[in-house]
Amino acid sequence: MRDKTIQSSTFNSSTAAKKAIDGNRSGMPQDGSCAQTEAETNPWWRVDLLESYRVTTVTITNREDCCAERINGAEIRIGNSLENNGNSNPRCTVISSIPAGGASTFQCNGMEGRYVNIFSRAYRQHLTLCEVEVNAVPVPVGMESDKSWKGEKQAEADTKSQRKQRNPSGLGNFSFSATGTRRICGLSEPGARHCVK
Repeated sequence: MRDKTIQSSTFNSSTAAKKAIDGNRSGMPQDGSCAQTEAETNPWWRVDLLESYRVTTVTITNREDCCAERINGAEIRIGNSLENNGNSNPRCTVISSIPAGGASTFQCNGMEGRYVNIFSRAYRQHLTLCEVEVNAVPVPVGMESDKSWKGEKQAEADTKSQRKQRNPSGLGNFSFSATGTRRICGLSEPGARHCVK
C-alpha cells in the first residue's frame, strides 16, 4: 500500500513524513519521531485520508529543542485536489504559534476533504512536525460534492444541532494518529472512544 504521508523534501532518514503520525508526541527530532523537510522555500507536508472526510480538528505538536517559531504562519489546508500538491485547497487556519514542545488544536469545523496539508510560505526554512492528529467524520453517501464547507467562514454557522444531524448515530469519528492508520471510533458516551483499526 502506498504511503499515506508525503512532504516536499526530507531532511534525513529519521525525519520522514510518516514520523508525524507515528503516535509519538516527543518534541525532540533526535528521538526520530518528527517529520522535517530540508531548508527550502514553501515547505509542506500532506496526509492522505484515503477518502473524503469532514475534518473537525487538527492537532499539531511542535518541536521542543529549538526553532519553535518556524511553525509560525504555517497554514492548514484541506480539500480533495492535488493541484499545487494540495497546497491550494481551502484553508482551515493560519498557525500563529505553538509553544516549544507543545500541542495546539485547531478547529476546522467540518471542512471536507481527502487531503490535509501543512504548508509554510517561509523562505529557505525547515518545516518540522512532531505529531499531526486529524479528527474527522465520514462524508455521508451522496454528499461528497457538497460545496458548503468553507473552513473559517463555516465556524459561525456550524451549530451543535447541525453537527448532530450530520452524524446522528454519534459514530464514525477517527483519529489518524497513534498508529498511523485510520481508527473508527464510536462516541456514544461522553468521552468514550471505542476504536477499531
